[in-house]
Amino acid sequence: MKTFTGLCIATASALFLIESSSVFAASSISVSKIEHHSRLSNEHFDLNSLAWTFRNENASIKGRATVPGDIYTDLFNNNFIGNPLNANNDEKLRWIARLDWIYECEFYLPERWKMFRSVLLNAQGLDTVASVYLNEWKILRSNNQFHTFLVPLESWRVGRNSIRIHFKSPIHYAKRQSNEYHVTSHHDIPPICPPSIYRGDCHINFMRKIQSSFAWDWGPTFPTVGIWQAISLE
Repeated sequence: MKTFTGLCIATASALFLIESSSVFAASSISVSKIEHHSRLSNEHFDLNSLAWTFRNENASIKGRATVPGDIYTDLFNNNFIGNPLNANNDEKLRWIARLDWIYECEFYLPERWKMFRSVLLNAQGLDTVASVYLNEWKILRSNNQFHTFLVPLESWRVGRNSIRIHFKSPIHYAKRQSNEYHVTSHHDIPPICPPSIYRGDCHINFMRKIQSSFAWDWGPTFPTVGIWQAISLE
């Protein structure tokens, strides 16, 4: 994970010019304080290993989530579905990608974080159309699976915090984007759908998402959503 680069302090040449022991002592204290601040500014708070949960919008399906991960893995691990790779289960599980899914967790920041001038959310990958809320404040919107984000935060606090990530259905989003393009441009961008033999989903060319997730000649159709890369506070 990337962290802030600490302050670089070049003092060697200056020390040769210091003649007064009192000045030298003051200088040493100053350097010590700066080095201490540098270490504090490099604080890293891992969000991956927290007690994440997932649910659909009406909470009729909910369970423990794995981060990084995806909704198919979480549903399988919580015994809501069978092995997605068995037989033609990808076709039987089409309902998953047609729902919105919400990932959330709570975490506690220690008292020493009061000393920080700024705190950033470091999200290495969200799949794909996602809105992120920290303590119910919307801090980020993503529609690109391959983007990383470093977001300055204002709504964080020492003690209890909550983070919620709302993932939109990739199937509905892609179709909506295609329809809007057709209305404004009066034509379509091929291919609208994959070959019928793939038994896949349509309009993936309107999403910045792994294209094979909507089907390919060599694999099944799994339009995933989830926190697919590491996430932390810096």
